Amino acid sequence: MPESSGRFDSVTYPIVSQPGIKRDGTELDGNFYADSNWVRFRLGRPKKMGGFREIQNGLDGPIRHMYIHSKHPEHIIYNFSGTGIQCVLVDNEAVGGSSYTRSMPAFTTGDNYLYQTDTLFDVTGGNTSIIVHPGRNLSDMDQSTATTVYFGDVLGTGALSSTGQTVDGGIVVLQPYLFIYGTNGLIKNSAANKPNDFATGDSNTANVAGTKIVRGLPLRGGGQAPSGLFWSLDSLIRVSFVGGTAKWKYDTVSAKTTVLCSNGFIDYDGVFFWPGVDRFLMYNGVIKEVPNQMNQDFFFDNLNWNARQKVWVTAQPRWGEIWWHFPKGQSTECNHAIVYNVRENTWYDTPIERSAGYAPRVLYFPVYAESTSNDDSATPDKYRIFRHEVGTDKVVGEQQLSIDAFVETAAMGFASGGPGGNAIPQPNVQTRVLRIEPDFVMNGDMTVQLRGQAHAQAPVVVDAEKPFGPTTPTVDFNTQRRLLRIRFRSNMVGGDFHMGKTIVHMEPGDPRQ
Repeated sequence: MPESSGRFDSVTYPIVSQPGIKRDGTELDGNFYADSNWVRFRLGRPKKMGGFREIQNGLDGPIRHMYIHSKHPEHIIYNFSGTGIQCVLVDNEAVGGSSYTRSMPAFTTGDNYLYQTDTLFDVTGGNTSIIVHPGRNLSDMDQSTATTVYFGDVLGTGALSSTGQTVDGGIVVLQPYLFIYGTNGLIKNSAANKPNDFATGDSNTANVAGTKIVRGLPLRGGGQAPSGLFWSLDSLIRVSFVGGTAKWKYDTVSAKTTVLCSNGFIDYDGVFFWPGVDRFLMYNGVIKEVPNQMNQDFFFDNLNWNARQKVWVTAQPRWGEIWWHFPKGQSTECNHAIVYNVRENTWYDTPIERSAGYAPRVLYFPVYAESTSNDDSATPDKYRIFRHEVGTDKVVGEQQLSIDAFVETAAMGFASGGPGGNAIPQPNVQTRVLRIEPDFVMNGDMTVQLRGQAHAQAPVVVDAEKPFGPTTPTVDFNTQRRLLRIRFRSNMVGGDFHMGKTIVHMEPGDPRQ
């Protein structure tokens, strides 16, 4: 650092906080961003997440599962709740909203259903069938009450039919077979392309674990296709088609794994991710722990364990993200999400109240269901579904509302190891901020705020927010803190930002107090 007349001169320094929000440990232990809301990381820099727009209001809920079937000219959004099935028709931009219900014979309404669905071509009916299992698993993953597996033309509007099978775990399709599973390690498959035939062809039944199977997903099987992965309460089993008398091979990958919930598993580009009861795990041929020194403690310490079965996962491949939605604190519904960014190799989180959703596939955007009923006097105690990653705002009916998005840097200043927190020995003085040169791709005005403390465990002192716009060259200050953080915020209709190489002008301030 340059010196003049025996003292340190002012310096210009780019904000060099590392991508991700570090919730675990202390704020001084590391150089990641300290706090955020509605912010992701792209190219190593903070970026406001996209907005969301209401598709339809007045649905029964909470919606526990969602499936979207795409066929020109309309897409069918299947919404599953404790009252049954409601379908909403939309176009390519999720505009439309006409709806209908589909019944399930002998289905009784209740608050304890957790659905699993898939699709399979039914050679008997000559159409693609949607397979639906309303399991009574929302309160207890290991419960053993079997319920009916249903099927019906995915484009139809009438009642579904029973497959003649009941199970307490769930269902998955390993094309062209329907698999059902449950207690005592049960795995059972139908004949090829016959979702209600479990007696002929390559149909088979096996008990492959000592505990209940709770989830199955397709697996690329190479020469032994189809293949799938099945998770029991304490093991992972790989199933592969071998034909002949044996028909199927059942291979235990691990007998010592754990699962947190039924809907926490996801296949992301051929790698499987899920939360165990105390860490995050992945399978790419072998089971490995997913390193998380950012918010693993934050997740497991703040999860409402009594509502663990409501945890669900989705992906936003456009941004390289896997999202686990969970009930935080005393909430009994999902009100927060932690995000693993595979592309940026980092973690962050945000408040968000969503109970189910469907990732981008044919539709290029995700669709989510709100987890709390709305306060619309015309449709009280009903629920909305939203198109996400559209625009910059929250759009509900005719209302366009701003989304509060902010990000706060890691601790900066001479006492924290240098202006960028780079662990270089520095004088034990306060840090005076003279000027900030914003570097943002932005829309609308933002604010910048200085926050800091005298030492690590002292109360946080917060300055007033100062505005700046897309053409503002500098924001001037004359504020000093021994430990300093800078918060940037966008909270206006149409507001958006992607941070670049923002420069801070600093100089040594008063001696330590």
